[in-house]
Amino acid sequence: MKRLIAVLLVICMLSAALVGCAKQNDGQEEATTKGSDATAASEGTTAFVPDIAKKDYKKKFAFAKVGSELEEDFFIPEASQNDGMTDAAYERALEIADYLGVTLVNKDIGSWTEYAKTIKNNVSTQSDEVQLVLTHVYEGITELMSNNLIADFSEFDSINMDQSYWNKSLMDEVTLNDKYLIGYNDFCLAETHCIVFNKGLVQNNSQTLPYDMVKNKEWTLDELITRTQDLHKDTNGDGSRDVTDTYGMTGWGWTYLISFLTSSNLRIVDRDSDGNFKVAYSDNQEKVLALLDKIQKWYNADGTWFWKSVPAAGTEVEFKNETTLYQLVSTTKLITLKETGVKFGVVPYPLYDSAQTEYRSLNWNGVLVVPNTVTDSAMVGDTLEMLAYKSAPVKEAFFGKLLGGKVANAEEDAEMLEVIWGSIVSDVGLLTSNTSRFMDNLVYMVPMICEQKKNYSSFAKSNLSKAQNGLDKFFNNKK
Repeated sequence: MKRLIAVLLVICMLSAALVGCAKQNDGQEEATTKGSDATAASEGTTAFVPDIAKKDYKKKFAFAKVGSELEEDFFIPEASQNDGMTDAAYERALEIADYLGVTLVNKDIGSWTEYAKTIKNNVSTQSDEVQLVLTHVYEGITELMSNNLIADFSEFDSINMDQSYWNKSLMDEVTLNDKYLIGYNDFCLAETHCIVFNKGLVQNNSQTLPYDMVKNKEWTLDELITRTQDLHKDTNGDGSRDVTDTYGMTGWGWTYLISFLTSSNLRIVDRDSDGNFKVAYSDNQEKVLALLDKIQKWYNADGTWFWKSVPAAGTEVEFKNETTLYQLVSTTKLITLKETGVKFGVVPYPLYDSAQTEYRSLNWNGVLVVPNTVTDSAMVGDTLEMLAYKSAPVKEAFFGKLLGGKVANAEEDAEMLEVIWGSIVSDVGLLTSNTSRFMDNLVYMVPMICEQKKNYSSFAKSNLSKAQNGLDKFFNNKK
């Protein structure tokens, strides 16, 4: 981690020096060879440099943020605000403008319930108004895919999905007829679920901070449950469990519970041997049942407090009140948690068991799509690649924003964010939850079973086959 920080600091200084040199040599003849232009793009965010020659497109590249909870300024700010985050994002925009002659702008194409209709209208009129969209996590995606409204990322010559700033493994999982209609890279500023912990309360309860367990792949679901399930203190002495007591684990008992399926290396939808998408619960039924049993017992344990999908007033535990050792949160919430003054740490969702080798974090901030209205594919491809390539300093600033200070002052938590960021995956089940209400039920199976006290057998009987029918109908229409 120290090496990463040092490298990024050097990059920032080199970038500043290069910008200064460019200003001093405005009157000099620019290099014209592709290799020297590519190097001049920036000494970079990685050792790899995209094979993109310096251009002067004299065009705008419009980006629409739909699904993310983050502000537009985190992606394309209108100006630098001297806050680290917008400074890095604005510098990226300036470098792309200088190297490609492309001006990055934000574009409003409607809310998460409206944006797909806007794209559809633009395609029908061949109106090239927006070149990149960060979608809702699932709303509108099936409509975009089924109506030939979005482009294939693999058709843009400049894009190199094998580079680390693209999440090709995520994109591979959601290809359709060998087309990469869904994109994901470091520009997205990953949003997922994570676990925060109160460092003081954890140590006061004779527990070690879990960082080393994460690093050593010992951070498992059983470990998390053991640390939290029995830890309840009746703070006000009224003899009952309520929101004012101290708990081992708290959190919203809804979407945060879905992510335990993913972190346990289970999929809602997977591919069969012929590459067709199928509901995957039946293939892994024994493990699904074991996971549900663990989560359901944990959900009802004395040491946990989960509020309902629509929480009643006064039932949510505020982390700032220091009455919970651990809490399930969205990574975006780290931005506000740092303002509480509570000394907290962050770790990924746990491995299912010690046999699982990799952490998995479910993507919750939508995916990238390019509307099928592109009139200049070279410009769009070059810009997409450079946006991803130039995102390392933005990513580092984002970590600083999440952690409430310089990453160097919170190296272990920054390292945990690297683990989380690097483990982001998607699930076709989540992306296609709108194919039927039965698929939607399967996506929300874990919290629904916990909250409504259902059992897997009856839940599966009511939803599995009908969800598969909806899935088959959707994908057969795409063949």
